[in-house]
Amino acid sequence: MKKKFWEYILENFTIDNNGRKIIYNIIDWVWMQSMDKEDSVNTLDFLLDGIGIKKEEIEQFIDWN
Repeated sequence: MKKKFWEYILENFTIDNNGRKIIYNIIDWVWMQSMDKEDSVNTLDFLLDGIGIKKEEIEQFIDWN
């Protein structure tokens, strides 16, 4: 799901190269943490707020089952 989330961001948001590096590192970091789904979504929502992504968009890619 991490790859699909990254592809979704690239397809739906305008981000320069520096922003891409930062966002990819944020996503990678969140995926390595031992947080539950709610905390992961809230963290991504907070850290990616500047690109205009909505919480509902993030939730569809976080599946910690």
